[in-house]
Amino acid sequence: MIELELERDRRAAPTLVEQLVQGFARAIEAQSLRAGALLPSVRQLASSHELSTFTVTEAYNRLVSMGLVVARRGSGYRVAARAQAARASATDWQPPSLTATWLLSDVFADHSVPIKAGGGWLPNEWINETGLQHALQQDLTLGGGVALMIFFAFAMQCMSTIAVVRRETGGWRWPAIQFAYMTAMAYVCAFLANWAITAWF
Repeated sequence: MIELELERDRRAAPTLVEQLVQGFARAIEAQSLRAGALLPSVRQLASSHELSTFTVTEAYNRLVSMGLVVARRGSGYRVAARAQAARASATDWQPPSLTATWLLSDVFADHSVPIKAGGGWLPNEWINETGLQHALQQDLTLGGGVALMIFFAFAMQCMSTIAVVRRETGGWRWPAIQFAYMTAMAYVCAFLANWAITAWF
């Protein structure tokens, strides 16, 4: 077993998990632990260094994700072959396959790129901000703004609601009634709100 000198002062040292990972990584790199060598069991390492089993498990899992250690059910953790570790640590970029999955994941990925594929926003130089503000101030009155909020509060928000009602009722009659009723109510309430606010203000 390699000697691990763990610093317990949390303010002046990395976490215990990071210290374990760094200690085993140095030992593997220096070949103090050779490929195929069996690492101490989680309970054994935790007991010998007065650690929590959760801490040791987290450290071992990080070593596995780094490709330095392999975990086999029933045989514990062993040092990975150098070729496997080298493959895992390779950082050569490969162009992604342009699929729907890639597009969805790339929308929410942070690559420090100002515009993302499918992000739904425009570059600042494409936006006439002054003209947009002037149009909003001129066309969107107080009554119109309140009416718009009321309309969306009462109107049907998504078509999945119609699908659920159709499935529950077994036909299109009640979904059609629901859609017509909610749309009419939203329009009437929005119209009355716009009329009242415009008359009073």
